Amino acid sequence: MFNANLNSTCATSANLYKCVPPRTNFVTHIDNSIEDKLYLRNDYNCIFINVHKNAGTSIRSWWDKESYWLVDVCEKCCSFSQFLLYRCMTCGTTSKKVEQRILDTPKFWVLRNPLTRIVSLFFSYLDKVPFPPAEIAFPPSEEEMELWLGWRFNENLTSKFNGFLESLKDFNFYEGHLFPQSVHLTHKNLSIEDVETIRFEHLQKDLEKFCKKNNIVTDNPIPVLNISKGKREEQQLITDYINSNQTVKEKIISLYPEDWEWYNKFKNSIS
Repeated sequence: MFNANLNSTCATSANLYKCVPPRTNFVTHIDNSIEDKLYLRNDYNCIFINVHKNAGTSIRSWWDKESYWLVDVCEKCCSFSQFLLYRCMTCGTTSKKVEQRILDTPKFWVLRNPLTRIVSLFFSYLDKVPFPPAEIAFPPSEEEMELWLGWRFNENLTSKFNGFLESLKDFNFYEGHLFPQSVHLTHKNLSIEDVETIRFEHLQKDLEKFCKKNNIVTDNPIPVLNISKGKREEQQLITDYINSNQTVKEKIISLYPEDWEWYNKFKNSIS
């Protein structure tokens, strides 16, 4: 839970990272952007910004399911509506009141080493089809599907992983979970100075400090990271492969340059 002084030299992630082509009309599904999910605990007076594969399940479990999307009265349609970031999910109107509420409320997110996060993403894509058929307004072509999912039929685990990385080349983040961590802030018009950063590798320690700083009292234990036991050996194999192969490591860093910069700024920070 730290606020390092970041003078980023990276390209603005909102301009750098795009999904091409757009494939859906659903606001909660990827369409040259990412979902704008924020979780609010009124009694804690804080907002959690969820990033896929960054302990979101553990944190929402710690909150004992008392976490909600922002809910308020829409100034246009007058319904008590959920807001996806600043937009009313009933009529789509942008709310200045909700925008100010987000700005005024303490916010935190979890930042993870992109070299370990990519391993979690890889294994999640081994087991699922990332595009729910009912939500696809612009179905990908056979060539696109071959690029995005064909690697799953490679012979061994490392060749599957190499194919997975190849499918992401040129920042082709073809599903919302694959987007860089940084975009979850910049897409919400937030900078890293606007939030408290919880280090994934020090989750319990940093959350305890965040709670103390913001006078949050909870009877629930601070979460322990949930590691899939069934995948542990395979995950370690891919982790060792990354750590022993500089070319693969550089390929991952080139996909997520801003995440890598931020991670290295924060990883050894002292509160």
